[in-house]
Amino acid sequence: MSGPSDLARLTDTIDTVDELLLSDEVKMMDVGNGVMRPANAKVQADLSTQLSGAMIYATAAHGLAGTVSGGCFSVPSDDSGKYVTLYRSDSGIATKIDDYPSASTVAALKADDNAMRFGPLEIKHTDLPGIYVTTDEGEVLQTLSDPGAAPAANHSLPFEGGLLFHPTIAVPENGELSIHVNNMLAHRDRSASVVASIASMTTGATGEGQVLRLEAQRFGSSAVIHLRPADNPDGRISMALKVLKVPIQSPLKQVKVLLIGDSIVNRQGSMLLKAYLEKLGFTPTMIGTLRGSASPTNIEDFTGEPGEGREGWETGDFTADIIDRLRIVVPGAEAAYMAMGKSEKQRKNPFVRAATGADPLEIVRNGYVFDPAFYQARFGLETPDIVINALGTNDVRDRTAETIAGHVYANDILMYKQIHAAWPNARIVRSLPGTAFSSDRNALWTTHYTPMIRAMRRALADYANAKVYMAPTWALVSSEAGYPLPTSNPDIDGFLPGNFLNTIHPEGAGRHGLYEALATYVAAAALSLG
Repeated sequence: MSGPSDLARLTDTIDTVDELLLSDEVKMMDVGNGVMRPANAKVQADLSTQLSGAMIYATAAHGLAGTVSGGCFSVPSDDSGKYVTLYRSDSGIATKIDDYPSASTVAALKADDNAMRFGPLEIKHTDLPGIYVTTDEGEVLQTLSDPGAAPAANHSLPFEGGLLFHPTIAVPENGELSIHVNNMLAHRDRSASVVASIASMTTGATGEGQVLRLEAQRFGSSAVIHLRPADNPDGRISMALKVLKVPIQSPLKQVKVLLIGDSIVNRQGSMLLKAYLEKLGFTPTMIGTLRGSASPTNIEDFTGEPGEGREGWETGDFTADIIDRLRIVVPGAEAAYMAMGKSEKQRKNPFVRAATGADPLEIVRNGYVFDPAFYQARFGLETPDIVINALGTNDVRDRTAETIAGHVYANDILMYKQIHAAWPNARIVRSLPGTAFSSDRNALWTTHYTPMIRAMRRALADYANAKVYMAPTWALVSSEAGYPLPTSNPDIDGFLPGNFLNTIHPEGAGRHGLYEALATYVAAAALSLG
């Protein structure tokens, strides 16, 4: 270094080295004579990109500080199952890319020619055909290669849609009553997913199963039903029951009964109800203008007991809320009506009259009034002690899922008010027949029967009169038996293939069971129990 020129070259060289090593700018530099070299910042950036995360930093903040945008870096993981977490620097933000397993995690995964183990799971070869899930001892728990039938629907919510029952139970003092659990559910096909039990509140009597049997002598005056999903031991719901024990009458007790209903009532209804009331020690007088059938099969028979069982009618047909079938008995035509044949007589409505200006608007329907007092006077009928409303099956047929509840509720309230306006001391029993267990009726049970039954219960609660009883007959009779047999030929084993011939109208045990259960509630009402 002999002069000023050499000192200048040295100064330039030092400046160039400083910039190469210390500059934060990622760039290529001319170091003289047209030779280009990367600055140290560029070297580090390129190295970080090339290593793709191999650069390990103590924290994500340190990684961001040492990595250019777009580059990757790694940070040791706090999870014992992981070694490091890989991040990408996105304009100063650490974006997680993936985790790398730790040595202990990798060690847990073992494989050879015969088996592979990952933690407690071992997959191994077998000489048996198929794929199996087994215990450590080789017991087959499930065959994955042959699953069989399609899995059943998810029934983890068997109570979806609500429950359909009433807490007052009437039972003969020396008899029993059966509660069919599937008919308490909005989705009847989910009953297999329910664990049901019944227990006395005053004795040691209990029972469980799909049919709960309550014996009057064993259960005392109060009981409770428990239901829970089969897959949920803690999901229990309960209903306390008041048990009305109906004593056999001695001496015999007179009772006058008006039974209002549809085709199910016409088909031996009044006759069977009378017979079961007689077994309870009553001497019933059945009231009505239309004799029902006494035949198990002939619906046109008219040798049964009086009542008002009209084939095809719904609640609104009686109240004139529905007028597409309305044909009134005009005043003065009573004798002609009584002389009619059964088919013609069934089409007439003996309860309604034309409205007058004196009638409150709340009881007028389409210009007519449902008037039991008018009905009694014009036909010279006795005053009933008990009036039964057994309607609803044809509301299912004619009303929509959206309108059936409001329709039935309004007609129930109107009938309660008008019956008591005519006969203040009458007891009213509201009941509803069930329907057979079949795919089409089960669908209607969910969409129509469920909102209708809930509307019936709401009307009972809103009317709030102790003289009105609810008989939950829909749940007291089997839906799996007591309906007409199919007409097919027997198979090789002697069985008749096919569903019930009629899934709406019970017969045999179904018909008898309906009126045996209803008779007990009628008797309880006649005795003012409850």
